[in-house]
Amino acid sequence: MPDRAAREDSLSMIMSFLLRKIFPWVVEIGLWLTLIVGGITGYQSDYLDSKAFSVALGAVVGFMLGLIPLGLLQITIRNNTLLEMMVKEGYGRPRLSLHKGQVVEMPYVASEDQL
Repeated sequence: MPDRAAREDSLSMIMSFLLRKIFPWVVEIGLWLTLIVGGITGYQSDYLDSKAFSVALGAVVGFMLGLIPLGLLQITIRNNTLLEMMVKEGYGRPRLSLHKGQVVEMPYVASEDQL
């Protein structure tokens, strides 16, 4: 059983590293690719009478089409890493509200014997 726990922990560390370091580059490259593909599509389609305007319009449309899903995905990943860091720093502990608005953080306990 310890091997399984160690394997899951190492997999979690690898995924966390990939999400923090590699994924923003994937999003950046994806946005540039949608910009380029949109420009190429605009050039080939000739939406307007001018090729330059068609390329600009295609690039803007391609960028917007890539921005929405990639942006939402990046926001989700950033929120996940933010929550991960907050848990590491001790935020999110259960709190006990006392009278007169005082709030006291309760320590983590493994069992009722430690209370």
